[in-house]
Amino acid sequence: CNELDRACRSFLWGDSSNHRLVHAVAWETICKPKDSGGLGVREARKVNTCYMMKNCWNICSQPNLLWLRVIRSKYGCGDEDIPLIHKRVVASNFWRGICAAWVKVEQSLAWSLGDGKTIKFWADRWLPSKVMLIDVTTGPISINLLKKTATDFTRMAPPSTDNDGDCLVWGGCNNGVFNMKSAYEALRTSAPSNLKNLFSLIWRWPGPERIRCFLWRIAHNSLCTNDWRLSRSLTYDASCNICHADRETFIHILRDCDFSRIVWCSILGATREVNFFLSPLTDWLATNLFDSHAIWNQTFPLTLDAIWQARNGLTFKNYLLSSN
Repeated sequence: CNELDRACRSFLWGDSSNHRLVHAVAWETICKPKDSGGLGVREARKVNTCYMMKNCWNICSQPNLLWLRVIRSKYGCGDEDIPLIHKRVVASNFWRGICAAWVKVEQSLAWSLGDGKTIKFWADRWLPSKVMLIDVTTGPISINLLKKTATDFTRMAPPSTDNDGDCLVWGGCNNGVFNMKSAYEALRTSAPSNLKNLFSLIWRWPGPERIRCFLWRIAHNSLCTNDWRLSRSLTYDASCNICHADRETFIHILRDCDFSRIVWCSILGATREVNFFLSPLTDWLATNLFDSHAIWNQTFPLTLDAIWQARNGLTFKNYLLSSN
């Protein structure tokens, strides 16, 4: 798994067998969903865990298959729909993988109510919201959760002997059928992101993918400016290569440098120019990407890219700067 992830990182950043480039964004960030600041790349180890979760689900949902009957018998899983999964001192790699994945699988198991004879009223997930009633009645109570649970409870038809038996379903999907996407989502640890709206704007921007990736790197403060390079001990001088007056931070080179100001002032209208140079980086990006004028939505990112390309031309190829 580590080798697969390493190959993905090398491809993403352009590494070769004898030359490793700077990885400007952490791998953990890249593996987040796109609207949370990542690129939606899947970690190989989590994908492997998803396949083990699928095996766990098969043990629950297809107990009559020969190989699953052998597994259930060998490891003492019992005859119930939800098997008894416990670690053993001596076990195969397959069973160790099953035990490691079972915790997440167990949290996603739910029931479709039939005659009600199999379901544990308090300890099983059988409501549409997939919550256990014991969680609602013990510990701190969320008013919203309590209201939703009460609504689900009153709307459900009561169990009846005329119905089929209770059916075990996968709670991660609306249709109750296991799939790899829902399993991977169950493994993700979702953390709130203050920049979620900004990343949504970036990936919805109607332009070249290269520019979208460039905006994504700006939002992550990961352009290789001199200030950024100094923080990683890649240079001893953080000053701007153009004006030599200030540190070359992201906002400086893209907006506040004398050269950048000349470029922006040449295309800004009088109304837009008033507050253009005042906002911090992420607010500045979001405001201009969300601008109601379609032409500016296109002009702003392309101008950012042109400024950065001009900076690189001067730094690496000694090209002359031109605000045109």
